[in-house]
Amino acid sequence: ENQYAWNKEKPFSHMRNSVDILQTTVKSFQDELSDVMNAIEDHKQELSRLQALAEEQKQLKQRLDEEEENLRQDSTSLILEAKAFDTLQLRMTRECKLAQKEVAALTKVNLLACDLVVDERGLRYPLINNLRLAHKAKGDLEWLEINA
Repeated sequence: ENQYAWNKEKPFSHMRNSVDILQTTVKSFQDELSDVMNAIEDHKQELSRLQALAEEQKQLKQRLDEEEENLRQDSTSLILEAKAFDTLQLRMTRECKLAQKEVAALTKVNLLACDLVVDERGLRYPLINNLRLAHKAKGDLEWLEINA
């Protein structure tokens, strides 16, 4: 009997406290659930943003790979052109040296010492020392003229 003595003074008071505690607990769980739902929504948005960034990065990587391949091809082309240029330069240098030798040899020739007689008798082609200055003969060619 003594154990129920306190209930006689305030009947159902312990139940009111339990209901209050239960309501507080439910309210706390609801607030926590709302916070979790908000966090989930934030994480979903962040995930969407990160997926968009990953896709953008993938496309950028593809463009960079294409540019790198183009640069590699251009580099190869330039190397081949440089080798061809080097070959051409060597050949042209040799030809230039030969031309310089020929010029040096020709500068030693005294053209005034040669007697050249230009004959323009009204012929269709001029003559130098009785040799025709034309690429096509229009008459008989003498052996001396062919040997010249």
